[in-house]
Amino acid sequence: MKLNFKGRILGALALLGLVAFGSTAFALTVPASFPARVLQTQTTVHFRKTVNFNDANISAGVKIGAIPAGAFITSVKCYVVTAFNAVTTNSLAIGSTATGSDFLAAGTTAGTNCVAATAGFQSITAAAGLGLSVTGGATPTGSTGAWDLFVRYTQTGTAATAGQVVFVVEYISNDDQ
Repeated sequence: MKLNFKGRILGALALLGLVAFGSTAFALTVPASFPARVLQTQTTVHFRKTVNFNDANISAGVKIGAIPAGAFITSVKCYVVTAFNAVTTNSLAIGSTATGSDFLAAGTTAGTNCVAATAGFQSITAAAGLGLSVTGGATPTGSTGAWDLFVRYTQTGTAATAGQVVFVVEYISNDDQ
């Protein structure tokens, strides 16, 4: 009987552990509310997002995450896997609002913009949002006290039939202040 009682106790503890720690709750908000991604160690953190020419709502801006207030943006990079082929204009932007471009402005200048019509890796060394220009001092745009991160693709002329890019936004959290 002791073994049976012990087994029941262990089973109950295991079930309690699954209920308490095994489930993840997601906010049901539109747009989604993401907590800022912060690691407890002194390290760089990043967001990586693949964007396709035909993703749902991509022309209006899609929220991909949040960056903590005071974060230092170290780099913005893109890898155009498949060149975007809208006839007149192909513009990719990253902003703190759905229509914003404060982290990465839309355009066609190499080194300043992600040139969507050119396949390959692009390190955007003159991106608008590097350093503290977006995240330092001003009031964050996010509902969680952080800076929301949106990606947007806009096109003009005959619509694109191809296009895929992988963005990486790298930053260092302000955990020393």
